[in-house]
Amino acid sequence: MTNRSRIALALAALAGGIATANADVVLTLTYHDLDGSYTQSSPGVGSFSAVAGSNAAGEVSRVDSNPGGASFGVGFQAEPNPANFQLSLSVNVILPNLAATGAGSFTATDADGDTISADIDGTWIYDTVNSFIFFNGSLSNVVASDNGTQDDMFNGTQFGNFQISGMGLTEGALTQIVFGAGSFFTSNFSGAATGATAQVIPAPGALALVGLGGLVAGRRRR
Repeated sequence: MTNRSRIALALAALAGGIATANADVVLTLTYHDLDGSYTQSSPGVGSFSAVAGSNAAGEVSRVDSNPGGASFGVGFQAEPNPANFQLSLSVNVILPNLAATGAGSFTATDADGDTISADIDGTWIYDTVNSFIFFNGSLSNVVASDNGTQDDMFNGTQFGNFQISGMGLTEGALTQIVFGAGSFFTSNFSGAATGATAQVIPAPGALALVGLGGLVAGRRRR
């Protein structure tokens, strides 16, 4: 099984578990094989980013009473349109080789420039047995913006779309990020195949999901 398949299966399993646990999910975002990198500014302090590169693919779905899905095929970021995914999170180690706090934001951009963005806050955890780093956090200030062709649709590059208006996005969500790593933010790295998923759920329902735990995915095969 390829690395991309492992990440996709892990993210799909988590998304399915969340949807089952809470029927109030409004929006889901899943991206895999993002390019993850870390830049250390001082010991135990730095910045992690994950962006869409040549291997990235994703799916953004509206799953409330007006459902629809936008699919982004492998390498979508290189296509002649604005579609992209960018995420940035701080890293502040509080327990060496075990845990760190993190905060930042992400922006998902569709085929004509519409965006879904949110602030992120949570905790980094190191799985020392399998050498994976995962992030478990919450979202706030979730905003869907029809700033492309003003068609009120979030459009995939591969197929599909859904209506932007009427979702009532704001807060109450869960996000997960996972990638393989040989150590816990002790030095700079790049090219880490990263999976990210987020579910927007009206508060306080999201609070019951904080304990769902992390994901497991292999490193990118070179």
